[in-house]
Amino acid sequence: MLSVMPRVPRASVGGICYHVMNRGNGRRAVFHKDGDYRAFLKSIGHACIEIPLPVLGFCLLPNHFHLVVWPKEDGDLSRWMHWVLNTHVRRYHQHYHTSRHIWQGRFKEDLVRQRGYQPEAGKMDTFADSARLMGRPIRGG
Repeated sequence: MLSVMPRVPRASVGGICYHVMNRGNGRRAVFHKDGDYRAFLKSIGHACIEIPLPVLGFCLLPNHFHLVVWPKEDGDLSRWMHWVLNTHVRRYHQHYHTSRHIWQGRFKEDLVRQRGYQPEAGKMDTFADSARLMGRPIRGG
């Protein structure tokens, strides 16, 4: 009998800025119309109420998203992302009458160096140019 090892918990440290992204399963679109983008942003807003976490910037494209966030406490990033993605998946399945995996896997996060993080900032600008929806920063708490 094979035993399945649980995933290792993420070590998300508070007080550090992160670039977070996730992609649709099989690189498929997860945002099909304007209402999908609005619903995702609404889930971000609700997550910010439940787990105050500043969102410094975001970029939503049809098959993936990028966020720049600054969790306050250790573990906040994972709890906050769970809230956002779980809310989005439940809404997606209800709206589109599906039951498949929406996201490719766990979200990815990279630390944003507090000084000199120009390459990723430039990358975010490039994504923004091709995004269907950009917005002002949403701040929690």
